[in-house]
Amino acid sequence: MTQEESKVTIQRPVIETNASRREKRYEDDLLRKIQTEFSMNALDALKEEEATIVRDENRTQYEQALLDRVMRTIHQNQHGDTSTSYNKQVKAETLMITSAVPLTEDEKERLVRKFVEKTNRPLRRITSVVDPSLITGLRLQSETFYYEVSGQKKLREIRTFLEKSWLQGDEK
Repeated sequence: MTQEESKVTIQRPVIETNASRREKRYEDDLLRKIQTEFSMNALDALKEEEATIVRDENRTQYEQALLDRVMRTIHQNQHGDTSTSYNKQVKAETLMITSAVPLTEDEKERLVRKFVEKTNRPLRRITSVVDPSLITGLRLQSETFYYEVSGQKKLREIRTFLEKSWLQGDEK
């Protein structure tokens, strides 16, 4: 073997293309936008709560009522009740959106908004992937949630059903 034949060339893979950089930038912007809106909604809810406390002539009673409301809100946040405010102490999650076809920016935004609304969890990252093996539909996955509506899942369910019914048919 000559010295030229023994040389091994190493090519570094291209990690990101311009299209994937634009996609990632859009996902980061969407994440910042939704986090800002959620924080603003939490502040508005707290301001509304404060406005419900009627100021009376006795400032001490007003301050005590305000302190009670703030402490109640903090207690709710620490014990998992996030219905009234955005809980910053919950660990932020990564959301992976896997779809059978590329999604538009509007579709992604609606999915992320609905996910955050339903789970009431902060997100630290959004990643979208196109997986044609899903056939149709999509999959939403984070550290604590998994939701899938796809042709692939439906086929798995049909296969499981058929296997069970065939096995039960053999026993009779």
